[in-house]
Amino acid sequence: MGIFRIVRLNAVTKTKIKTDKEEGVVNMCKAIDDMMKDAVEKNKEENAINLYKNGVSLELISKSLGMSINKLKKILTQNNVELRAC
Repeated sequence: MGIFRIVRLNAVTKTKIKTDKEEGVVNMCKAIDDMMKDAVEKNKEENAINLYKNGVSLELISKSLGMSINKLKKILTQNNVELRAC
């Protein structure tokens, strides 16, 4: 797949498929794997936000999703979720 197609694909799908800079080609297996990992991470973030909004503690979310409390706080803040007082 040529570099221009990859750029267009990234724009349309809002992904970050990487190319071999020298050859301008992409390893499609790696690209699909990266997209799947991105989707899983986004899903974890959405779950963390929903759990927190429904009253689940940061500690329990952290243990359940395997994220640090600092990372959870960052995700919540970036998504305009007000942190509760501890």
